[in-house]
Amino acid sequence: MAYYPAPYQSTWNNPYSYQQQAQTQGLIWVDGEAAAKAWQLPAGWPANTPIALWDTNSTTIYLKSTNQMGMPQPLQIVHYEIEERKGVSGMGEERGKAWDEEMKELHAAKDELKRLRDEIEAMKKEAKE
Repeated sequence: MAYYPAPYQSTWNNPYSYQQQAQTQGLIWVDGEAAAKAWQLPAGWPANTPIALWDTNSTTIYLKSTNQMGMPQPLQIVHYEIEERKGVSGMGEERGKAWDEEMKELHAAKDELKRLRDEIEAMKKEAKE
């Protein structure tokens, strides 16, 4: 007996619909390389079209794909680095430094607040006397 897909599956004949579904679902998180190897691509996923699996414990992305016969290809492993930036992103180094200085002028530090509080308390005492 031949297998026929269920009639309500409108995407069974369109392999690119799976790719669109995976893209709209957001990032796919896995717990290590073993979980990435065990993760199965959706049925009908286009051959040689990798899907990105993000590692929850490290800065690693696993690219998983299948060949024309539907057999899984070896994982491609990509390590990435998160860049630490100071200042405001996209504003250039000089503008970032200027922005930091401006914020320091607008906001008081703890020691400044304590000094101001002490001055206010001294003024209150003088007013009472």
